[in-house]
Amino acid sequence: MLNEALRQLGWDQMLDTYYAQLADEIAGLVVVSTFGFYALRLLANFRQGMLEKGWKQVAAGALALISAQFLFLVSLMGSSGWAGALNDIGEAMRFIAMIFLILGLRAHYLVWRVDKRVIAPVERSN
Repeated sequence: MLNEALRQLGWDQMLDTYYAQLADEIAGLVVVSTFGFYALRLLANFRQGMLEKGWKQVAAGALALISAQFLFLVSLMGSSGWAGALNDIGEAMRFIAMIFLILGLRAHYLVWRVDKRVIAPVERSN
């Protein structure tokens, strides 16, 4: 009888939506954590070189994405008072992460671009 009353109120659909969103956020956290794991390993293995600047920015963007995804996940589990604030902070962290990723990709573009440069063929010795 209670299930039928809840179904009439639409609670069943609301719970399904909530669990689907929670599962989506957890899956996102797992995927982004893998991204962050390799970003941390990359940061630990840098040597001074032309590509270092770009990869450092990409790795910083990955770490910011992990932080944002974690904040989104916590905001789903929290009360409505601070959940909205965590959600807003997570949005800001995602924006910052995107900026770092764009800067990192731009740095790589600047290293690898070929525009009006004279490129001499490499002579190979046999």
